[in-house]
Amino acid sequence: MMLYVMEQTEKIPASVGILTLNNAKDLPRALESVAAFDDLYICDGNSTDGTQDIARAHGARVVKQVETDEPTQKITDFGAVRTLCWRAAKYEWYFRLDSDEYLSPGVAEEIRAIVADPNPPFRVYKIPRKYVWRGNIIDDTITYPNRQIRFFRRDAVDGYTKITHEAVVVHEGEPVGFLKSPMLVPMSDSFEEFDTSRTVRALDWDRRHYEATMTLRKWIGALLFTSATIALFTARLIRVRLISRGNKFPFRYEWWRYSYQFQTMWLATKVLVGKLTRSRFS
Repeated sequence: MMLYVMEQTEKIPASVGILTLNNAKDLPRALESVAAFDDLYICDGNSTDGTQDIARAHGARVVKQVETDEPTQKITDFGAVRTLCWRAAKYEWYFRLDSDEYLSPGVAEEIRAIVADPNPPFRVYKIPRKYVWRGNIIDDTITYPNRQIRFFRRDAVDGYTKITHEAVVVHEGEPVGFLKSPMLVPMSDSFEEFDTSRTVRALDWDRRHYEATMTLRKWIGALLFTSATIALFTARLIRVRLISRGNKFPFRYEWWRYSYQFQTMWLATKVLVGKLTRSRFS
């Protein structure tokens, strides 16, 4: 039996969805990295900086995140919007990309081979993510290995869940494979910019999540998870600083991970105490 082999000059019959809101600065790089895919689209929150025009100029279509035409609509539920974006795909194979990320050249060819295979070994794949700092790919950091489910057949999942730190819901029993080539995530050159842009935004989303879901049982789970994460980071820090070779972050970029864990646990505690206090006096 003769198997059909997709020529590298052909577009990959798969969809790439990107959430956007005023991402004109980063979007061209993201779209250029996925130019080999046949269906590119942004799911946009009514950007005002030319994001939609840039998308169309790169051959991507525009899907609205919201029904209103009011400009600059910030996301309030990432799980719901990720699901909306996923449902807009034209093909069964779907790749989720963020506007500030881009793919290394090998990713498209791995995916090309998977899509062309009538019986691929997996229908859901994790992809390694590597940071880029000052133009250099970071070879090791305390969050490595950092793999996320970003590529899958749409009939193998049920969409996304959680308003923040959203996760794709894979069908029970569905095995997960691994791509080898990484996607790349640029980081701010300046630590001050890195800290400001990430900490405020992350803690704001954590606060929303905790206010919606926090209970005493969940707080205990968060405490155990935070303790385990700090222990894991410490073991990896020894590896990174004493064993690993190649490009690394300055130490304070690593310490930020510890600081964030402490801050988010303190925030969870304050939210829980506030809930218990209101419940007692209501």
